[in-house]
Amino acid sequence: TKGYGNIAVLVWDTATQQPRQRLDCGEVRGISAVTFSPDGTFVAVACQDNVHTIKLFDWRTGCLRAEVPGGPNKVLNLTFSTAKNGPLRILQGGVEHFRVLEYDGTLGFTSKLGRFGMKKTNINCAVALPLPAEGGNEFLVGLPNGFVALLPLGELTLIGPQPIINGHPVTAMACAVMRE
Repeated sequence: TKGYGNIAVLVWDTATQQPRQRLDCGEVRGISAVTFSPDGTFVAVACQDNVHTIKLFDWRTGCLRAEVPGGPNKVLNLTFSTAKNGPLRILQGGVEHFRVLEYDGTLGFTSKLGRFGMKKTNINCAVALPLPAEGGNEFLVGLPNGFVALLPLGELTLIGPQPIINGHPVTAMACAVMRE
């Protein structure tokens, strides 16, 4: 098919400026999102193929651990949860959709379609929030209307949309724990 090629993600060593691993994503048009797990073990990749496949690699071995169709609409971002208990969780955000993917280390992904709790829109970006032991809000997402919304741990419905950039899209976010 026109535009398809054997696409790979390269993991680089910044000290040696040499590739450490090549992760083969197969015959796809490209990659729309890449992210490392908080412990550095896994790399999640959103492929630009007809079903927007999400792939999870153990980057050190190059082994594909799981893959799942991402749905009919383009994936714009992938964000690993910082939750320490339960399965590995990834928020997949994109054009008029989001999903929560879970990987328990054995059977591949479980994919759950998220609910907006407001008018359906794009999820431009997302960030994982630090979670206290008792739980709380797991992800913060950026929306094209200048709002952000929260996704509580274990939930599938966005809550508390708040305007932060009046009339301009939220396109990137980062989260850090500040120490005084």
